Amino acid sequence: MKALCAVDTTIKFSDDESDKLDRYFDIAFVDFSKPIDTEVAEAELLLIHSKIPNEVLRKFVNCKYVLVRAHNIDYIDAKLAAELGISVKGIPQVGANAVAEHTFSLIFALAKQIIPSDLNIKAGKWREGLTPNYELYGKKLGIIGYGVIGQMVASIGKALGMEILISANGDSKETDRIPLDELLQQADIVTLHASTKIGNEQLINKARIALMKESAIFINTARGKLLDYAALEAALQSGKLGGAGLDVFAEEPIRNLSITQLSNVISTPHLAFYTDRTISMMNDHLINNAIQYFEKDLVLVKPSIEYQEEYNKFYQEWKSTGEDMVPWVIEQDPSNFEEYIDFLFSQDSEDKLLVNDFVPHSTYWLADSQHRILGAVNIRHRLNERLSNSGGHIGYGIRPTTRRMGFASKLLALALDKTQELGIYRVLVVCDKGNIGSERTILKNGGIFDSEFIEESGNIVKRFWINC
Repeated sequence: MKALCAVDTTIKFSDDESDKLDRYFDIAFVDFSKPIDTEVAEAELLLIHSKIPNEVLRKFVNCKYVLVRAHNIDYIDAKLAAELGISVKGIPQVGANAVAEHTFSLIFALAKQIIPSDLNIKAGKWREGLTPNYELYGKKLGIIGYGVIGQMVASIGKALGMEILISANGDSKETDRIPLDELLQQADIVTLHASTKIGNEQLINKARIALMKESAIFINTARGKLLDYAALEAALQSGKLGGAGLDVFAEEPIRNLSITQLSNVISTPHLAFYTDRTISMMNDHLINNAIQYFEKDLVLVKPSIEYQEEYNKFYQEWKSTGEDMVPWVIEQDPSNFEEYIDFLFSQDSEDKLLVNDFVPHSTYWLADSQHRILGAVNIRHRLNERLSNSGGHIGYGIRPTTRRMGFASKLLALALDKTQELGIYRVLVVCDKGNIGSERTILKNGGIFDSEFIEESGNIVKRFWINC
């Protein structure tokens, strides 16, 4: 039986992404804002991208891992999760360019009066009620938070001829930083990209909004908790500020929030990151994190009769593709399974080797917690001339339906542990030239390129040494 994985209903997967998860987990889509069914509460793994209330989190008595589809994990009470023995993990920051683009879409929309102009045209009007547009060239752009997104925003601003001011809370190698209060006093446009670390809540408060220039534009595509929205609303209503572009809010989703009804405010529903490319990247990281959770139970097992049913599935799947079966031992017919197991165990003895120029070797299968066979590895106890040239100490392969999921790297890493048990600490691993996937797997496990060897067939093999 597969482990149960509860997935936030706000997360949408493509068919391919769903298929990838389905190989490892039973999936249940859950609205974490509502009461949880008893069966769903058995989930070991949660994938979330919306706030999960503490009382709901406590219901998941078997939960071991919460994976957040965001770089920031503030969708969950991390302290409570730790108390419950639940590990929480986010994803690497992705979509920085998307957020930077969205930041400037809000700036342009406000500075160029895009929405009121469009409404005029739709109403059969022309320039009635419009003022001259706000030109960005030469204006001062104040950036609060100078991480990846802040740096991209700065690059766009520079390209438009803007003067870049960076808050002392950030870190810039190109521009001298200035105190936050000084930035607010000087900037024509202020854009917020700070993190929600402790001490940053309502970083932009009533006192700091009062420091801003008359008619300045304020943009927030970071986090709602960083801003005092009531103070911002008052400044916009009074005419103190010229406009605001808001993509995030203190509580989401919002419904009829008064600040969003102001004519000098443009609001979007936490949309800055929400592009096809970014969502695909986020889902990819999320699914890979889920698979890593699954992988913690991957082990190398010695061939045995208890794996007969799963091994036959493994064998038939690979055989049906017509591809070469790697390592060579899995090409052997397993129809008489007991004889096949005996054959595999016999090959670690010099006097029972199948072919004269073979050396003693051991075979292991890569299995998961459900006893599924995902791959196989053959470890040669020493090298002869043939293996020194183009065979190496280790031959391994992953079943066709579970490739490109990181299992080859895991299999090779586990195999290297086995070579050390045999007293082999300098391991030769080879792959065909042009097999980029295999080469990456070897390099990831510490492979150092040595040389190329041309086989009698003309095939070129790349040789790598790994020091264990």
